Amino acid sequence: DSGIGRAVAIAFAREGADVAISYLSEDADARETERQVRDAGRQCVLLKGDLGKRATCQRIAKKALAALGGVDLLVNNAAYQRTYGDLTEIPDAEFEETFRVNVFAMFQLCKALLPRMKPGSSILNTASIQSFDPGAELIAYASSKAAIVSFTISLAALAIGQGVRVNAVAPGFVQTPMSCVSG
Repeated sequence: DSGIGRAVAIAFAREGADVAISYLSEDADARETERQVRDAGRQCVLLKGDLGKRATCQRIAKKALAALGGVDLLVNNAAYQRTYGDLTEIPDAEFEETFRVNVFAMFQLCKALLPRMKPGSSILNTASIQSFDPGAELIAYASSKAAIVSFTISLAALAIGQGVRVNAVAPGFVQTPMSCVSG
């Protein structure tokens, strides 16, 4: 609904894709992204919910399939990030939340959608430069993004058997609402 997700949705809409956008709670951001997708002449389905919850991932996948008549491209871009100067400052629950949103949600969405994807479809997972050059202040985020890289490599080996490509991108720093939040 903002940042990288918005840019991806608009870029694909301009190339002719209808899009479904999942978002946590940023209604105004989601509506702005929807407006820009529709200005590109494409359909935009807004799907609100916490991707850190398995039931939400299943509901969103089901609604996206129904609204769009199928999914040819899944872009896993949801992320949670906080910075800390000391390992002991990171609450256990927050470390777990980082993995729930960044890794488990991706797993659940792939699990729900991959069996329904046709040959020629693709899954694109958003990792980070933090996967390969982790910053000391981003231990939870960087390690979750490294897990995404490994997951992507494994999933690619499985999915190619049904003709679905799986790749990851690892952007460097991008100024987004999430990157402005610290612990």
